[in-house]
Amino acid sequence: MPFNNTIVWNTADGFGGAPYSENGSPVVLNTILWDDVASADSEIAINGGTSQITFSDIMGGWFGDGNINCDPSFCDTINGDFHVSYISCCMNGGAGGVNIGAYELGCTGDFLPGDANASEAVNGVDVVYMVNYFKDLGPAFPPPIWRADANGNCLVNGIDVGYLINFLKGPGLAPRDGNCVGAGSVPGGNSRDSAK
Repeated sequence: MPFNNTIVWNTADGFGGAPYSENGSPVVLNTILWDDVASADSEIAINGGTSQITFSDIMGGWFGDGNINCDPSFCDTINGDFHVSYISCCMNGGAGGVNIGAYELGCTGDFLPGDANASEAVNGVDVVYMVNYFKDLGPAFPPPIWRADANGNCLVNGIDVGYLINFLKGPGLAPRDGNCVGAGSVPGGNSRDSAK
């Protein structure tokens, strides 16, 4: 049965557009089941037996530990790209904090908020990278500059360093995407003067 899968637009004439089980014991884990179609029970149909369906993103919802029902934020379904964005509810939603679904996170032009050095992780190295940048000791942020906008207010400055430290030490909120890409740019481009 599905472990770390993405099942989308599957169709069935009868029950269960995605998994269907008759007197079985299906196990589904860390899987996206979204926008599947059937005459009944569009996503999952269980007829007899037991099931263990957990830590999955299921359209319409399903009982089970860790299951969610939220738009997975696919990158580009029109062109068959079922990766999910860094702002997806599937990020870290799987068992043990792994991502839900079959693909790695990230869309073209997408970025992980707070990941100032573009390492695909948010950690103390990003704080050091930002401090070095603002002190003119390190390189510019990899594009887009908004990856360093940890608080999502469409400004990149020292406040973002404090925001990131508070998050990493525990009491602060997670870095967030302010949807700043395409909404303008930091005046003067990516220069230290405009970002400070």
